[in-house]
Amino acid sequence: SAALGRRALASDEGSSAAEVRVPSFLVATITAAAGATLFSRKKSQERRFGRGPSKHASPSIAAAAAGDVAPRDLLRGASAGAILTGSAGRAVLFDCDGVIVVSEELHRLAYNQVFEEFETSTVWSEDYYEMLMNTIGGGKPKMHFHFGREGWPASKLGPPPETEDAQAALIDTMQDRKTEIFEEMVASGKAEARPGIVELIDEALGRPDLKVAICSAATKSAAQKILASILGQERLAKFDLLLLGDDVSRKKPDPMIYVLAAERLGVEPASCVVIEDSKIGLDSASGAGMPCYITFTESTRSQDFSKAKAVVADATKLVLADICPL
Repeated sequence: SAALGRRALASDEGSSAAEVRVPSFLVATITAAAGATLFSRKKSQERRFGRGPSKHASPSIAAAAAGDVAPRDLLRGASAGAILTGSAGRAVLFDCDGVIVVSEELHRLAYNQVFEEFETSTVWSEDYYEMLMNTIGGGKPKMHFHFGREGWPASKLGPPPETEDAQAALIDTMQDRKTEIFEEMVASGKAEARPGIVELIDEALGRPDLKVAICSAATKSAAQKILASILGQERLAKFDLLLLGDDVSRKKPDPMIYVLAAERLGVEPASCVVIEDSKIGLDSASGAGMPCYITFTESTRSQDFSKAKAVVADATKLVLADICPL
């Protein structure tokens, strides 16, 4: 039955997706069934939702479209047997900030508003935040780095924290408030998609031989808000996987997020193509053994991208057929 083709939904907490393997004598039967029953189910699903919500997407994203979902792994690939035994072809993995949307200045302004609200004397200038952004992945690690170097501040919560637990509590509280401010900025329409990226994403989502994912170091709540604003819930529901900052314990340039993405998607790292905008992202992808294409921003254009497959100004200069030949 089609249920044999389903893999268990990987949880937001980072558990690996369990693979269901089908004995070889059943492959022919399943292949025949896929050619009839599953094809009609897919067409019905596409009439209702497009390609349908992915089984890999986090529950909040998958819930954007309701109803039964055809098991896409049986419908995407050379044969039912190959898919059911874990071979998933190829994948395109997109970073978010700097690739899908340029939101660095919104993040900086949100941090400075938090610092002011918490009655600290901290202010991050454009040049300083650019250094942080191009050196350290994730918001909390940025604050840990800054306060560890410049000294922990007194705030409306009390005197400078002295213990690691107190320092972590201060950063957690400020990061939560920063996320709220950032989400308010996004909701007001201050974020825009980078040139050509939505078209490139749509082309990738339309390729049945490709898995498509977003891998971002941004806080999950903030990333989901900005992705929904830029791409829309219907398009987000078509992604095979969203891995966001809260899903991994080590941020870029550590390769963890891309290694985990390959595992979740069932694709070999060498068969994954990454679209990034910074050296941090490039190092993360390269560390995972994945080829990486750079769409640089004004703040990253002078970085060392010698490991990249190609370096271009934006996604209008990328051709999917060249990156992932048919």
